Amino acid sequence: MNQLRLFRILISVQISIVALAIAASVRLEKTLPEALQAYLRAQQDAPLGTKEVGVGASAVILLAGLVVAWIALLRFWRIGPWFYLATTIGGVVLTLAAGPTVTTAIETALDTSSSAIGGAILAMAFFSDVAPRFRRAANEG
Repeated sequence: MNQLRLFRILISVQISIVALAIAASVRLEKTLPEALQAYLRAQQDAPLGTKEVGVGASAVILLAGLVVAWIALLRFWRIGPWFYLATTIGGVVLTLAAGPTVTTAIETALDTSSSAIGGAILAMAFFSDVAPRFRRAANEG
């Protein structure tokens, strides 16, 4: 399989995994032990603080940025790899800012898979035979 095809497949797989992870976070909350469900309900019922609003708004913005980064990578825009790197770093910072979280094993597995694929995408975008396509696309435009 050539690298360009693998690059596109990895991006498509990551898109699917992120969509599955979002769906899993909503649908699988009921499978958690009762004590964790009670903790989550207490957090949801608590009034929103500045931190929660900031983290929530940042998550929405970051998800939108990730969609733009995927498009930029698939269309070989010169800024694509850098924008994708920025959203990856933003995701790490947002995870740290969110504080303690409760997730199911499936969510954790999907998140870990997405991160591993994201690393492969970054490596290919910057260091493989795919990397020159980003420079070539800029020179053609």
